[in-house]
Amino acid sequence: MSRFILRGYSTKKDPKKYHQFRVYLKHSQDKIKLSHPSPSTKQKELIPLRAVPPIARSARGKKNSGLERLAAAEGWRLDLIHSYIDKILEEFKPEKEYLQTTVEGDITHLDDLSQEYMITQDYGIRLAVLFKVIARIQIKSKIYNILTVVQNMDVEELFYWWRKLFEKKDDNKVVTAFRILFED
Repeated sequence: MSRFILRGYSTKKDPKKYHQFRVYLKHSQDKIKLSHPSPSTKQKELIPLRAVPPIARSARGKKNSGLERLAAAEGWRLDLIHSYIDKILEEFKPEKEYLQTTVEGDITHLDDLSQEYMITQDYGIRLAVLFKVIARIQIKSKIYNILTVVQNMDVEELFYWWRKLFEKKDDNKVVTAFRILFED
């Protein structure tokens, strides 16, 4: 079973304000399957989908870390979508906290604090798609429109865009298609 991890990074000056979020996919030892609720029944029955598409790079370049970095948001783009991320984080508690340090001679400096949240597959895919699509948009109103679209997207359509965005190496055409369809 795969799990999605949302990791928020903050500075030592303001540990409660995140300056970057990254979405990771954690692989288990078993064969990875994604599943979504069956459209024909209202029960919590899950239908397995195809294996997770291959993703280019692993977390921090470690080959056997089990984490694959999907997408990240930072800067003013993160400020625009921060309220949506806060709503998601209200449902989850941090699993782990990390301190990132650098060493200069005998002095150790605290650079970043990071908190790791295990989030559901639905939120993980929504955030990965959102972060990937808004990465190079320069107009704030278009980012708000895409945020609204991703928030209200059906699960089936969300999985369609997930597969398209993360299964191919050249995803620029898919990102462009998504923006053309949903920016306005």
